[in-house]
Amino acid sequence: MKRFLLTIALIGTIFFTPAAIYPHDNPINAVQILWMNCRNFDEVEESILKLKMAGVNTLIIRVFQNRFDRFYPFANPKNETGVYFNTSYAPVVDDILGKLAEIAHKNNIKIFAWMTTRDSSWLIENHPDFKESIYDFKTNYIIKGERLNIFNPKVMEILKGVYRDLARYDIDGILFQDDLVLRHTEGYSNEARSLFKKDTGIKADPAIMYKNIYQKKGRYYVSLYTPYFWKWSEWKSKRLSHTASEIMSAAREVNPDLKFAINLYYETVSSPRDALAWLSQNINELINHKFDYYAVMAYHRQMKRELGFSDKKIYEMLSMMTDTIIDKVGTSKILMKVQVMDWDTKASIPEGEIETAINSIKNGRDINLSFVPVTEDTPLNIIEKAFNNSLL
Repeated sequence: MKRFLLTIALIGTIFFTPAAIYPHDNPINAVQILWMNCRNFDEVEESILKLKMAGVNTLIIRVFQNRFDRFYPFANPKNETGVYFNTSYAPVVDDILGKLAEIAHKNNIKIFAWMTTRDSSWLIENHPDFKESIYDFKTNYIIKGERLNIFNPKVMEILKGVYRDLARYDIDGILFQDDLVLRHTEGYSNEARSLFKKDTGIKADPAIMYKNIYQKKGRYYVSLYTPYFWKWSEWKSKRLSHTASEIMSAAREVNPDLKFAINLYYETVSSPRDALAWLSQNINELINHKFDYYAVMAYHRQMKRELGFSDKKIYEMLSMMTDTIIDKVGTSKILMKVQVMDWDTKASIPEGEIETAINSIKNGRDINLSFVPVTEDTPLNIIEKAFNNSLL
């Protein structure tokens, strides 16, 4: 069978189809596909069948093409950036989504389209005026950033149009890319600042947001966030949730049964105040909106590298994070994402380490899982054992 490469980039998962085929109480066994080393759709189906034999029942398929993404080898690219479905709102690289959905459903596998919002090269490069505004600690000026300004009404109309057209396909749902966040220096467009002033009476002035900014090893850090900053971040988190709701509503105008998943950074669950500051991501705000799944990027090696914790502490964190998100939204609405490749070395993580991470998450329970990223070097037996509950 054709060897394949499935790469799952920092991000999320889920799928739904008729109950007769996929009972509601069955856990999600997912992989998220960034790229497949397949020359044609016959080889794509062979790869998907290989995953199915390992217990996979859900695929998350990349349907966007940003500037540095690899093209699918089985696609016939007509544009350098864009999307992989027909729409008049974005350049179409190649319309492959319909065939992918057909293959998945023929084999009783659910399929979610994985789509970007703020990080969309196809829109940014053609409309530089749509770029966000950020605060530059080096110059102390507000400058143009590299992502979309979601406070621009024209940007939102385009995104809603794209998602409406995406919803016309025979897919089970959509996963929001992990770019639907606003980092602590982002969001300073004229539209955002005007709306913030209208809603709160406070001026969104960077000069009143941060205290004791300092530089270390070429990076800038903030010693203290002011009370104004926290109001700003809370407001941004509400606007992000509102943005997601507008997009979901637009897509559900076409398909009311469409499911939606949102990626959560690990800090959003393990350290909510840090997530609010750094990402404007707030789980308490997000649960007020109609997401069907919350995909937690519980990447244990990334967490260890960034936090400097011991293995034991990281595995304890995985267990705690799972308990926390279950308490918030319930077991059926979470998707825990398990890292199986080291981001720095690109080497597969040893099976024993993956098993320990999975057991820390599952703790004897049926939990929705996604492996990130599955490559041709990832031993499929570790997936099969996890999805058959032999790791419990």
